[in-house]
Amino acid sequence: QTGSRLVMGLVGQMRVLERGLQGTVVSYRGMTFRIPLLGDHQLCNGINAVETAFVLKEKGFAISEDQIVEGIEAARIPARAELLSQKPLVLLDGAHNQPGAEALAALLKSLEKKNLVGIIGMLRDKDFERTSARIAACCSAVIAVEPQCPRALDREQMAKAVSKACPKVETAESLQEAYHRGLELAG
Repeated sequence: QTGSRLVMGLVGQMRVLERGLQGTVVSYRGMTFRIPLLGDHQLCNGINAVETAFVLKEKGFAISEDQIVEGIEAARIPARAELLSQKPLVLLDGAHNQPGAEALAALLKSLEKKNLVGIIGMLRDKDFERTSARIAACCSAVIAVEPQCPRALDREQMAKAVSKACPKVETAESLQEAYHRGLELAG
């Protein structure tokens, strides 16, 4: 035992004011700020960061509420539900395990888009079957690709892995080919 205390954000005290592709505007601890990271799990992460800042304030660090808001609003995690484009809607996510796939699937469902096309490539030493199937189940079509990596899973194996979860599966020789085909399939 270290004598440490557990500090967590209080989800019940957070109010969601606005949701969109630019993030979620919330009110928490008398502050209003935009959490720019997509996905409901990022709301919990955001208010946990706020609580961490308040603990640091208690420990003597000079952190203002404006700085807390500024820090939260500046948060970026490359390749984690990263919005690359709104028109057409293009998200980049590096989900490679079951928790990541669950978070991405929840985000995709929340978008309420009818014609989502997934471009999926994974490494063969990951749990590619369960992870890719969870993501593919949210898509109307999937294009399987092979990442440029020595540990890459062959695109045909990827296509086979997702074929049970998605009705339309194709393969592409490159990300560029997959992207252009994805635009066609998405309309």
